Amino acid sequence: MPQVLRRRRPNRGFEGVTLLPDGKTLVAVLESPLDNPKETGRASKVTRLFAFDTQSGRSRQYLYVQDAVDDHNSDLVAISQTELLVLERDAGMPGDTSHPAAIKRVYRVDLTGATDVSDSSDRAEGMLLNGKTVESSTPAELAAHGIVTVRKSLVADLLALGYPHDKPEGITILNYSTIAISNDDDFGVTEGPAPKLLSTIRETDFNEAFIIHLAAPLR
Repeated sequence: MPQVLRRRRPNRGFEGVTLLPDGKTLVAVLESPLDNPKETGRASKVTRLFAFDTQSGRSRQYLYVQDAVDDHNSDLVAISQTELLVLERDAGMPGDTSHPAAIKRVYRVDLTGATDVSDSSDRAEGMLLNGKTVESSTPAELAAHGIVTVRKSLVADLLALGYPHDKPEGITILNYSTIAISNDDDFGVTEGPAPKLLSTIRETDFNEAFIIHLAAPLR
């Protein structure tokens, strides 16, 4: 594993993994930007996708730009050898006025043409751009150095579909016109432990398979 992974934010390492159709390549997504260093990593929107060849042991790293600082990439699933669905969310609860949700989205991600930012020297901080880490660089600075991030296009806005949960954390493809989202309900309790209430429907949180029929098929 690349040394830079040691700088993962605690409890926000690999949050999802999928097998590509070739049967040998695993792609994992980091939940959040690396603490690389911590001060800039916590303010960054740039997280990473790791592709591992299970036969050779070689790996590649691609950059994914989140919609907002402190978003979470919760899961991913392969569509093809170069395309994935990635689940991105914030920590807000739909309908909660004190900490409202803004981002619960499924994106189609294309690796084609994206830059492999693996560090051939395997330094602790990974690839450096004029002495700066990837997480210390803005998307504009990355582009100025010729770094191409993965392309992402919206497939489903869960909030617009009435999704009531704060933590969508699983995704699968049922068929090319239908996907399913699962959530982490935290056993229906908070750290209190008071009941964890869903603000939009005023019920204690529960596990659900949220089925989405897509307007356009994935392939």
